[in-house]
Amino acid sequence: MRNLDEEKLFTHIDSEQFIDHYVDRFVQDIETDRISTYEFDKMLLAEGGEGNIPGEVIWGAVRDFSKHIGMLSDIPDDAEAIRDIQRYLQHLNANPNEQAVSAFFTYLQDNYESITTISENALIEIPDPTAPKIGDYPVVDVILYAHPDGTVMKTVEATLYSASFSVDDPDAVFDHVSQKIPSRDVEQYADDVYQATVEEFRTRLTANLIDNLDRETLTEAGYTELKEEPIPEDVNRLHAGKTASYWQKEIWNVDGIDATTGFARIWFLPDEEVGVIGPSAGDFDTDTAISRIKAELQ
Repeated sequence: MRNLDEEKLFTHIDSEQFIDHYVDRFVQDIETDRISTYEFDKMLLAEGGEGNIPGEVIWGAVRDFSKHIGMLSDIPDDAEAIRDIQRYLQHLNANPNEQAVSAFFTYLQDNYESITTISENALIEIPDPTAPKIGDYPVVDVILYAHPDGTVMKTVEATLYSASFSVDDPDAVFDHVSQKIPSRDVEQYADDVYQATVEEFRTRLTANLIDNLDRETLTEAGYTELKEEPIPEDVNRLHAGKTASYWQKEIWNVDGIDATTGFARIWFLPDEEVGVIGPSAGDFDTDTAISRIKAELQ
């Protein structure tokens, strides 16, 4: 279970919780009080374009539609679509009004077969520390969103406001912002936080699993097989719904647990040789109980 890959992981976790934990982890060590976080006012995925409109487009607006961000994938660098979308985004950011937004929506509807709303998202905005604290200034944007395929995607880019401040080089903005980042590299830090969040959720998903388990081990440890039943989702989302043999014993018969109520419960999947631990309610700490039960069965 330690090798659970990211693609499979995201099919069994709550994307909104993942994004929230990423944002919390990212901002806690940043050396500036000017960092801002937002949920997008609206975010759309447009895909299924034909002819000279291949690939997919992610568009998002924040701060009451005053800032617009576009992300393109699987579109050739020389495609006319890139130039069209860049012109629309430049116009939207220069003239963030309802008419400009409506014109961009019409463009997407005319050129893409499918337009999907992305409701789980976040923007972390880190200003260039060399810029003045008034007006629009260059920032590094860290954008997260739950793609309809279930994966949480991350993008890091610089937004330039050269009319307000004399920085027109994205690399310079990255360099300036990186000075406020623990690793002194904002892009690497964003990647590291992503991987740390993946590991956190992977651990959560697999912490109550035992590999290489068999009936003999359960019997020798004093468990009794009672019935077959589906594994509840609140016990383990990875194996939820699978039919398993259900075993239990009184929790006070587990070494190292001092309790007077409750049961040690195991849902056993013999074909996979996996046990799912789910202690009942009782007068004990659940995490400690899981750890003690695993130690007893390994």
